Amino acid sequence: MAWREFSYYLLYYFPELPHKVLRKQFNHFPWIQDKTALYKWQKGLTGYPLVDAGMRQLWHTGWMHNRVRMVTASFLVKNLLIPWQEGATWFWNTLVDADLANNSVSWQWVTGCGVDAAPYFRIFNPVMQGKKFDSQGKYVRHWIPELSLLPDQYIHNPWEAPAGVLESAGVRLGDTYPFPLVDHTSSPSGTRNF
Repeated sequence: MAWREFSYYLLYYFPELPHKVLRKQFNHFPWIQDKTALYKWQKGLTGYPLVDAGMRQLWHTGWMHNRVRMVTASFLVKNLLIPWQEGATWFWNTLVDADLANNSVSWQWVTGCGVDAAPYFRIFNPVMQGKKFDSQGKYVRHWIPELSLLPDQYIHNPWEAPAGVLESAGVRLGDTYPFPLVDHTSSPSGTRNF
């Protein structure tokens, strides 16, 4: 409740919040305009199972858990370097519980450009988050049935599975499930994965 009221307060006093950063130093951030990567993120085709499961759930139900919202948002802005406004617009158009103040403040928080923002270097590692919060892969298997036969050990990182494991699970990377869009392990110097 307090976070909602705080978001409403910010939107009231900063009506440009849905489109403009609160921390002005982000006005010149070198965002990348990549329609293909944006589309793959929107449709759950990034090659990162937790991100893809969340985005597919969002598309099919209009909802996803807050933890997955943070992971998918972090992936868009901190791994793909696509402007947060693109993600905020997609969430606004697909969430059944969309709220302009909460959506805007949350996207700026994840990006690191809001008034009470997470530091820009805080990156939610989708593999680590998946292993921590979906250790048996139930969530991923539900939303990404093409990975359902993978062992728990590889459900969040199928690209690390041996060829024989992929073959017996019916997974052909680049065909039945995409290769990762980016190498999450090659984050910019000084970043911290959570």
